Amino acid sequence: DFTDQSQGMLMLYTLKNPSFPEYVFSSQSGVMCLDFHNDHPHLVVVGFYDGNVAIYNLKKASSQPSYKSGAKSGMHTDPVWQNELVHTDVIKLPAEGTMPEDLQLQVLGSGRSFDFHKKIDHLFLVGTEEGKIYKDSIVYDLKTAVGDVAWSPYSSTVFAAVTTDGKAHVFDLNVNKYEALCSQVVVDKKKNKITHIQFNPVHPVVIIGDE
Repeated sequence: DFTDQSQGMLMLYTLKNPSFPEYVFSSQSGVMCLDFHNDHPHLVVVGFYDGNVAIYNLKKASSQPSYKSGAKSGMHTDPVWQNELVHTDVIKLPAEGTMPEDLQLQVLGSGRSFDFHKKIDHLFLVGTEEGKIYKDSIVYDLKTAVGDVAWSPYSSTVFAAVTTDGKAHVFDLNVNKYEALCSQVVVDKKKNKITHIQFNPVHPVVIIGDE
């Protein structure tokens, strides 16, 4: 049961012995993602289901991480799907139509996916539970929950999104800033949900994954 997770494990293999891991690290929470340092491959960063991030140093004999975030040092409020060591409040997502107007409470929307522009560091996209995509101050409404968004690596104006109604949407801001160039049904929304989309780094092809 994905929602009832307990302990996790990080296992690293070598091609010298692919049948058994060379490094095994146990954790109190399930491991959702990991990545190696580009310049120091002995450092591995891991994102956990409980919202924490940890760094393991393979040169040390210790089974404990060299660094782990916490409530005081900063942690995510949801599972870490991709790694980011610094927590910063960048944008507050409004939840429209969820509370009466006379109730003076700050209600925030639920972000489901996030991706930075490949060349412009400060530019990013956020997909929300309400079906909206935020790009700085521009809002794209796809009318249903957004499973994932991704910038094209070969065009600074092209990005794509997948929604839980089984569709993939491709935008080109240079052609139309407000509507998708195309929207295509990929899976039957009654049977499955799309959870990920990624561009090929060279060719105009996307790969899409579902549940």
